[in-house]
Amino acid sequence: MKRLGHLAILATLGAIAVALPASAESTQVFKAPFHDSSSPACPPGTDTCGKGVVNGFGTVTTSLTFTSFAPEPGENCVTATPDRIATLDSDGSALLLALAETICDQKTSGTFTIVAGTSVFDQASGGGTISGVAIPGAPSDTVHFRGTITRP
Repeated sequence: MKRLGHLAILATLGAIAVALPASAESTQVFKAPFHDSSSPACPPGTDTCGKGVVNGFGTVTTSLTFTSFAPEPGENCVTATPDRIATLDSDGSALLLALAETICDQKTSGTFTIVAGTSVFDQASGGGTISGVAIPGAPSDTVHFRGTITRP
């Protein structure tokens, strides 16, 4: 008789779990190193493209398009606001990241915000910091993104 009671409770808990909304959000650490360079293989309209890894999701192909440049006080410094698209190589899911960077003497730092996503990144949000190095003499860089990503 007790077993039937336990089975009934388990069945009820199972039904409740199935009935819970599937929209529970999940926030996790966002870490991603990217390496870009200017190349004829870059998509039309982009300034640089390359490869990287979004930890926990896999390898990505990236493209970067600058939307503005402005001189920054200080020698050899500019501020830039590029957009970066990171597309998972495994399934084509994509993230659109809006960046705000300061570049001084080939060192870059700034912030990023996740503004849109597709597939596994649909309705993603989050942001964090950027640090990296631009390679002199060629439009090329290695940057590291650290922050959070929240997905439904």
